[in-house]
Amino acid sequence: MRIKALVLTMFIALAAIGYAGVSYAQQRVTLIIDAEVSDYLNNLAAPLLRAAELNPENVNVHLIQDNTINAFVNSQQDIYVNTGLILKAETENEVVGVLAHEIGHMKGHHILRIMNASDQVALPTILAGLAGIGVAAAGAPDAGVAVMAGSQAAGIAHLLKFSRSQEQQADQIGVNLLDATDTSSQGLKDFFSRLRTNELMYYKTPPAYLMTHPRSSDRESFLDRAQTKPHTVTKEEAARFARIQAKVAALTASTGQVRRLYMEEDSGPADYVRSIAFAMQGKYSEALQFLDKAEDKLSDDAKPYVEELRGQIALDMGKVTDARDYFEKALDMKPSSMLLRFHYARALTHTGEYDKSITQFNRVIRQRPTWWLPHYNQGLAYGKAGKKGLSHLAFAESNLYRNNAKDGLFHISIAQKYLNEETKENGTDNTLSLQKAAQVQLELEKLNN
Repeated sequence: MRIKALVLTMFIALAAIGYAGVSYAQQRVTLIIDAEVSDYLNNLAAPLLRAAELNPENVNVHLIQDNTINAFVNSQQDIYVNTGLILKAETENEVVGVLAHEIGHMKGHHILRIMNASDQVALPTILAGLAGIGVAAAGAPDAGVAVMAGSQAAGIAHLLKFSRSQEQQADQIGVNLLDATDTSSQGLKDFFSRLRTNELMYYKTPPAYLMTHPRSSDRESFLDRAQTKPHTVTKEEAARFARIQAKVAALTASTGQVRRLYMEEDSGPADYVRSIAFAMQGKYSEALQFLDKAEDKLSDDAKPYVEELRGQIALDMGKVTDARDYFEKALDMKPSSMLLRFHYARALTHTGEYDKSITQFNRVIRQRPTWWLPHYNQGLAYGKAGKKGLSHLAFAESNLYRNNAKDGLFHISIAQKYLNEETKENGTDNTLSLQKAAQVQLELEKLNN
């Protein structure tokens, strides 16, 4: 099996997924699960979240495979960033500025307010990008609002005005958060300046009252009035951002595109990209050669992810013990990384160290309890360890968080059967597991109804 980006395709409600009784339009998105990029984005967001009096441990920044420049929030726990934003931003400070804006939506509790407003207006769908930056580099789907007529038009216009108000407030909160963390808002201003150029180049901007967001020119004017210090890009910041852009390009672009982008470049990020590209083709010898070259040129903060890539390559080559060792080394360097721990836990399953694997998956689950994938992989580890009841319980939880009630109820019934049998035959104390199974069953039955 060749190395590839770990992706998850899912549906996201365009406004407020996860709130009972809300039936909003949904958009199919593909999440890219990569430890390095995830850690990078969450590290950028953490100081801003703390300044907003939000716990960074309760908020996750996700990467979406989408070439448009966009970012949005859809709950008080999740921020989504498009790959296009990373690839087309010119500095790390621009990405920080966009994250500050999105956290401004969280700080302002705009999701709940939008829900209340839309209930009053009775929209058939929630317009795309309602809760985000909302301007795409090419096409601008949320700017091309359809012509409206009759009483519904008045209702929609009211909601759009409400949305613009929230966007302006998020801009103000975002600037306040940047000031509170001693971060320049120059990147946010530069970002809006480039979006304004795109508006002029790629499409005819509709009247401001028909836009879900303020014009980029209006946002530029606001930032001109805001007091901000200039941003100086340090050598370390430039190197880090170049590496992240290269990683995102390697994970999302075709091999041919990657080679064209980095063919002539002699740098750590370029060698890193070539290594990933060769690995994704199954050319592991060439991948490792370029990875060795890249490691000598990359900064120390890249080292855990170099070891992670070595682990992925070793796993694909069937060298499971080597893979485990590489992942363990990566995790030792970056113990706070949830995704590095996830990969290490999977490698432990491959080497037959099931108890250690289960323990590591538990630590991942404590960090993100509603992510279905660690529950599923823990179920595999339990099954290989001969613990059938706990295996099916983990599979049931996995299906619960995938909103798959039918399969979840199937697994929970098997889990309860085995757990009860173990208690009767071996005297195993499965009291807590049976209580957990009963709770999962209730949640699945609610979901099924």
